[in-house]
Amino acid sequence: MYVSTDAARSSLRPRIDKIAGTIVNRYDPVFRMTSTPPTASARGDLAGQEFWNSLWASKRHSRAVGAKPLNLVEQEFERFFDRAFALLGDTNGKRILEIGCGDSGWLPYFAKRWGFSVSGLDYSPVGCERAADLAKRSGVDAEITCADLFAPPLALENRFDVVISMGVVEHFENTAGALKALGRFLNDGGILVTTIPNLAGIDGTLLKLINRAVYDMHLPLDAPALAAAHAKAGLDLVTNEYLVGLNLGIVNAAGLDPAKLTTKLRQLLVLSFIAFSHGVGNIERALRRRLPTSRRFSAYVGAVARRV
Repeated sequence: MYVSTDAARSSLRPRIDKIAGTIVNRYDPVFRMTSTPPTASARGDLAGQEFWNSLWASKRHSRAVGAKPLNLVEQEFERFFDRAFALLGDTNGKRILEIGCGDSGWLPYFAKRWGFSVSGLDYSPVGCERAADLAKRSGVDAEITCADLFAPPLALENRFDVVISMGVVEHFENTAGALKALGRFLNDGGILVTTIPNLAGIDGTLLKLINRAVYDMHLPLDAPALAAAHAKAGLDLVTNEYLVGLNLGIVNAAGLDPAKLTTKLRQLLVLSFIAFSHGVGNIERALRRRLPTSRRFSAYVGAVARRV
């Protein structure tokens, strides 16, 4: 089910449709975002609704996690989620809300793998439509609400056993404020699960060189900084850790002018990073060992907390 609110209605539809019809090349979605990234909003949103509308509209295909064998990053996230959800005991029938659910491939997996009743919230109408469609095609009943994280329908507050965000809070200048807003959706005893890209490490260094505009849409937070933001938000931190030993898949060329030679060169660099990451993954599979996590090389940071 897809629910839209007045706060999330967009006047960008003609522009979105135009972007959606533009094909840059066959690499999806890394090179197909063609609009200019917007400036930060008054709320301190460093990316903005227009960026996400354009990104999701330019994406050719959506894929539900688990439709194919999990890749190494998905496997690492699955293990992290297993540890987090273990705090709840039996998860069958419990309620999970994904904040920033635009085009989410995880919502169907949360339902099928852990038995959650799934909901999602995002302020991008395009992202919400794609998330609802993907859940439907996956045979999962998902309640998708298109609304502002900071001004949601009151019926969503104090309702969920799990609130999860993947790559959301680092887009806000006030990380603690974003985390505090997420905590409002939790019921008593619920847990907040947060993952962000580790742009304080090598991925951030490379993204800054390849695509400064997209880098500037993020705060480069490491694990201690994310922990400090949780404390400032009044959340009780359960765990805070780096995830994935080495993967450069975060680096991308989204939003760069595809007609420029420099963009094509940067795209080739991104492809080399992807190939390198695949090679690292193949070595890990062959050795049946995962690389250790660290601030410098890990691709992500994950945290689990409770509302005080």
